[in-house]
Amino acid sequence: MKILMAAMSMGLGGAETHVFELSRALASRGHDVTVASAGGIYAEKLKEFGVKHEKIPLGSKDPFAVMRAFSLLSRLMERERFDIVHAHARIPAFVCGKLRKKYGFAFVTTVHFDFRVTPLLRRISDWGERTLAVSEDLLESAAAKYGLARENIAVIRNGIDTERFSPDCGGEEVRLRHRLSGKKVVMYLGRLDGDSFLPAKLLIDAAGEICREESEARILIVGEGTKKRELEAEAGRINKRIGAEAVIFADGTDKPEEYFAACDVFVGPSRSALEALSCGKPTVVAGSFGMLGAFSEDTASEALRTNLCCRGSESATAERIFSEVLRLLSLGREEKEALSAFGRGFVERNYGASAMA
Repeated sequence: MKILMAAMSMGLGGAETHVFELSRALASRGHDVTVASAGGIYAEKLKEFGVKHEKIPLGSKDPFAVMRAFSLLSRLMERERFDIVHAHARIPAFVCGKLRKKYGFAFVTTVHFDFRVTPLLRRISDWGERTLAVSEDLLESAAAKYGLARENIAVIRNGIDTERFSPDCGGEEVRLRHRLSGKKVVMYLGRLDGDSFLPAKLLIDAAGEICREESEARILIVGEGTKKRELEAEAGRINKRIGAEAVIFADGTDKPEEYFAACDVFVGPSRSALEALSCGKPTVVAGSFGMLGAFSEDTASEALRTNLCCRGSESATAERIFSEVLRLLSLGREEKEALSAFGRGFVERNYGASAMA
């Protein structure tokens, strides 16, 4: 079957990684998969798995960019005659929806976020013949906000490659590179812009207290974005006050598994939290929508309902993050092993890439 994945970009991010893992898994099953996007770090990696990539400006709201995307996609569809087109954001869905009548493909979309809705946006949004949502709460939101028929929406969760993200990843090279050998590493990995940077900011705000209580603790922030310079400046002030390089920054990476392997505790939401859990790392689930706290049997059902995005949970604060991080750092070996095994088992049961595909 010929399948087109239409995404805004293939840079670092949860939706982008979702498209990467889904495309790779479908290609491994013998499907002919092409990804169209504005490009990014994962675009070249797709080719390693037999997935083609077409660079099309689907990440911009600029009318001229949308018109160019329409023209380029039309040419691609004319040439390839796809059986299924699967759009992964509002702009790609809008453009693909306009081309569906001409080319007659089956049209599917995925709801990755709880999008803002206005009367105009509701009118121009196209959710396809069938709609997928990555969690139960997003299914409910899409049905309510856009009037979608519930029988046409299915929950298909994010797919995590549990072989790639495993407790056996290593991590020694990352620790050496950032002078973290012998330290207790508390990490955030993700975007540093929009609302996404909030858990990184709160973790930095809590850094002074964490390092005061646990002298060997270090905070590692991995990612890129418009807020990075601001966060680096705040980290510099904290480091100066503490008298040590307590907060360390690393660039965004297409090998996040190496960084997860290098940390002792992870702080963050959604896909990054799932990847950390798959690597067997104690995880504080916190994001811009709220904070569940340390992932455990007590928080697992709510985590599953919101795709670990914490929608509807109590707000995240530096104080709460400090408390949970300190508790996880102080776990005994048996407690830590039990928590790690439960977290990885949760991902294997509910988020395996094979099950998603």
